[in-house]
Amino acid sequence: MAILYKNKQIPITLQFVMSGEVTSSLTFHTLYDVLLPNQQPEVFINEGMSIGVRFYIDEEIKHLPNASLQIETSLYNDNGKTDTIKIPIQFENCITWLFQYNRNEEFPWRLGIYRVTLIYEGTTYYTFFGVNPIHLNKQQVTRIHNFLKQELDSLCYDLVFSNHSQSIDHFLDERTEWYFIYTKWLKRHEDLIYQLLMQLCRNVKGYTKTTYLEQPMLRKQDHKTTRWQYTTKGISVNKGNHPMIFYLNKQKELDINTAENRWVKTTMVSWASLIKEAVRQMQQKYNEQKNNIAKLEQLLQEENANKEAIKKVRNIALSVKEAYQTRITDLSRKKKESEKFAQYLYMSINIAQRVYYQFSYVLTQTDYRFIERGTKRPVIKDYTAHLFIDLFEKGQIKLRGLENEENTLVPVLKPTWQLFELYVLFNVIRIFKEIGYTLKTNLQDQFTPKREFIGAFDDGEFFVLENETSFIEIWYEKQVTIIEIAEKQGEAFWVDDRSGVVCPDIRVDYYKKNEKDEEFMGSLIIECKHRKLRDLYLPNSYSSTEAQIGKYRNILYLRENAHRNLRERSAVNHVLCVFSGTKEDPLETKGRRGKFYRLFPSLSDDELNIVGYDMLKEEVIQWVQATQARQFF
Repeated sequence: MAILYKNKQIPITLQFVMSGEVTSSLTFHTLYDVLLPNQQPEVFINEGMSIGVRFYIDEEIKHLPNASLQIETSLYNDNGKTDTIKIPIQFENCITWLFQYNRNEEFPWRLGIYRVTLIYEGTTYYTFFGVNPIHLNKQQVTRIHNFLKQELDSLCYDLVFSNHSQSIDHFLDERTEWYFIYTKWLKRHEDLIYQLLMQLCRNVKGYTKTTYLEQPMLRKQDHKTTRWQYTTKGISVNKGNHPMIFYLNKQKELDINTAENRWVKTTMVSWASLIKEAVRQMQQKYNEQKNNIAKLEQLLQEENANKEAIKKVRNIALSVKEAYQTRITDLSRKKKESEKFAQYLYMSINIAQRVYYQFSYVLTQTDYRFIERGTKRPVIKDYTAHLFIDLFEKGQIKLRGLENEENTLVPVLKPTWQLFELYVLFNVIRIFKEIGYTLKTNLQDQFTPKREFIGAFDDGEFFVLENETSFIEIWYEKQVTIIEIAEKQGEAFWVDDRSGVVCPDIRVDYYKKNEKDEEFMGSLIIECKHRKLRDLYLPNSYSSTEAQIGKYRNILYLRENAHRNLRERSAVNHVLCVFSGTKEDPLETKGRRGKFYRLFPSLSDDELNIVGYDMLKEEVIQWVQATQARQFF
C-alpha cells in the first residue's frame, strides 16, 4: 500500500526488487518533484545489479484504475532528451525487469538520485530513489571523477604549451568566437524555442474593441450610428439622398496590437537578427576555409608531382627526398585540419539557419506580421510570452559571458567500470611522467583541449611519452587482430588464429631510440577490472580473467624494427590486472598468468592520495628496467 501526502492511501503497491530482495512499498508525495534540502531517498539500488519493480493494484480492486508510472534514467533518446522507463499497472504481483545483468545491456542509471512519477486518477505523485556504486563508495567515485578532470586538464596544458611543433587544434581560438558559443546554446534549446514560437502563434492574445465603419448596407446599430446620419459628416457622405446610400455600422474586432505582443515581436526581431548575423559570420569563415582547402589541394598536387619527378633523377640526395615528404605531410595535415574545421562550420551554420527559419516563418506568415514593434517593455502577463522573453535574455547572458558553465557540477557520464578504466589509464600516464617521461602528443590528432570530459574518448586512443633514450606509446582499448587484417590496416601487432581478436584495456609499448631508427623492445598489458578479487582470481583453478590475460601473451610484433630476441615470440613481456576490489582484498596478489594490484582513491584529506599507487609505480619501473635489458618477468 502506497502511503501518500497527508497519509492519503491508494490501492497501489510499488516495490524495487534487487538480488532477490524486495523493498518496502515506496512513499509518494504530491507537492514537489525535487528532493528538499537534507532529504534522502527511501531506496538505494546498486549500480550494475539486476533491478526490477512490482507495480500492481490491491486484490480487492476488480478493475484497472487510470494509473501509470514513469522512472527517470540517465540515458538519452535520439532527440537528446533524458529517457524514461514507462511501466503500466498490473493486476498480479509480478516483476517487471528494468535491467538484467545477463542480457549484456547498458545499466540505465549512473550514480545519483532519480525521480519516479506516478499519475493516478489525474493527480501526479513523486518519489525518488538513489544509485550507489559497488565496491567503492560515492566519495571515492567522486574523487575518481575529480582526478580524471584534473589529469585531463594537465594533459591538455602539456599538449598546447609544450609541443608547438606537434599537431594540435589550430582552430581552437576560432571555436571560442561568440557565434560558435551562441550556436551551441541554440542547439541545446532548439526544441524549446520551436515549442514556444508555435504556442505564441496559435494563441495570440488581444482584446476586443469597438469600431465604426461606413458601409452601403445597414448592419448593427447603436445610439452613435443613429446620430451619425444627421451630422454634417453623415449628410455629406450621403449627399443629401434619402433614403441613405451609406450607413455607419458598429463592429467588434480583436485587436492583437497590444503592448505585450509588440514587445514579443521586438524580441523575435532582435533574436532573428542576432542569429542572422551569426550565420553571416560563420558563412564568411566557411567560404574562407573552402578557398584555403582548394589552395592546399593544389599545393599538395604540385608537391606530389615534384616528388614523383625526383624519383627519376639519379644520385639525388636523401635529404632532398625527405624534404619533399616532410612538405607533403605538413600540407596533408593542414588540409585535414581545414576540412575538419569547415565541417564544423557547416554543421553550425545548419543549426543556426534552422532556428532562423522558424523565426522568419512566424514573423512573415502568421498574425505577428500585422503587429507593430514595441519600444518599451510592459508587464508580461502571458506565461508563454514570459518564458520566451526570459529564454532570449538568458541567451544574451550567455553571449556576454556572464554565465560560467564550467563552474557547474559535471555529471558522471560513464559507467563506474569505465571510469575506473580511465582512472587507471591516467594514473599510468602520471607514473611515466613522474619517472622522467614527457608527454609529446596524441598521434591520432584527436586529442584537443576543448574535448568534452571523458565522453569523447574512443577505442584505440593513444598517447606518446618520451625521454632521451626511449619513447613509449600508451594505448587505450586498442584491438589486436589476426595477421591478414593487421597487414591490410598497417598495424604493428597481430595475434594468432587460436586466440582470435583481443582488446587489452591498456597496452604500453616500449621503443628504444637508435641513431637511425627506433627499436621495439616489448609491451606491458594492464587489464582493468571494477570487481572483487574473488571474481578475478581463484587459488586452485584458472578464472575467466586469468584465461583472458593469458591470451595477451600470444600478441606478436609484425614489423622489422623489433629486437632480435622478439622475432617469432611474444611481444608482451609482462601482464598486470588492476582492480578496485573491497577493503578485505590484499593490495597485491601473484597469479599464474600475471599479478593483481588493487588501486582505489583514499578517503584522506589529500585527494591525490591513491591506495596502491606506489606499488603499481614500482612495478612499472621494474618493467621499464627489465625491458631495457630484454628480460622477461
